[in-house]
Order: sequence, then C-alpha cells, then structure tokens
Amino acid sequence: MLNIKNLYTAATQGTDQFKRNETIRLWVDIAFDHPTDNKTITTTDKIISSDKCDMFFNKCIYYDDQITAGNMTTQHVKNTLRKILRDEFNIK
Repeated sequence: MLNIKNLYTAATQGTDQFKRNETIRLWVDIAFDHPTDNKTITTTDKIISSDKCDMFFNKCIYYDDQITAGNMTTQHVKNTLRKILRDEFNIK
C-alpha cells in the first residue's frame, strides 16, 4: 500500500484569508508596475491591517472580472487601483 502525505495544510494552501492577502498583494504589485523595493509588501501590510481591507479585496476581484470580460484594460485597472490607494489609504 502506498501512502502519500499531503505537505500542504489549510494554513499554507487554501484559507480564505491567505487567498485574500495574495490577491491584494498581486494587484498592488501590478498597480505599482512590479517595484523592486519593498513597496508591494509594505502597501499590502497597510491594506491588510486596515478596516478597508475587504473593500479593496472586493474591488480587486471586480476589476479582475472586468479585465476578463474585456470591459477594461489592465492599464485602466492599474490607474483605478492607484487612485483608490491614494484616496482611501493615503498611499502614493
């Protein structure tokens, strides 16, 4: 009998919080054109610790769907997310 042990747990692979944080990190990275410094990490941390985290996450999902549907371009979404980061989180 062959036993295969799963190395991935819910904590490392599929929790809702992990998925939310990764989605936010991905879109922050895209919005800032993949910076080489730690701007993505510090911005993501600021968003995650904010009471507006779920709002930003939902906007990321919405705009991702808009790109997929062909209603918006990636550049348009990047500009929109930058505006949200400026207005809601005071991040420039």
